[in-house]
Amino acid sequence: MELYPLAKKPGASFPDRITIGRVTHNDVVISEPSVSRMHAYIRESNGWVIADVGSKNGSWLDDQVLEPRRETLLYGGAVLQLGDVRLLFYLSSDLFDLQGGDRGGR
Repeated sequence: MELYPLAKKPGASFPDRITIGRVTHNDVVISEPSVSRMHAYIRESNGWVIADVGSKNGSWLDDQVLEPRRETLLYGGAVLQLGDVRLLFYLSSDLFDLQGGDRGGR
C-alpha cells in the first residue's frame, strides 16, 4: 500500500489545486503508464472535489465515470480509479479513526 498525501509542491503550477499525474511536475506523482502526464486534480471547495482533466484512460469515482473537466464531490472512503490505478480517498480524521485513534486526549 502506498500513501499519497494531498499537498502542494513548493512553486508548483495551479496554486488552488493539487494535480495528480505520471510526471514529476504534478503534486502527486503516480508512476504508472495508464495514468496520464496530468490526469486529474483535487481541490478544496466546501469539501473536497475531484476532476479528470481530459485524461487518455479516464477516471472513476465509485465505478461512475468522471466527466472530463467537471468537478465531483469527494467523501471519506471514496474509491477512485485513475487509468488502471485504484485509490481510496480518506480525510485525515478518517485515517486517525481507522488507526484506532483516541480523541479523548489520553
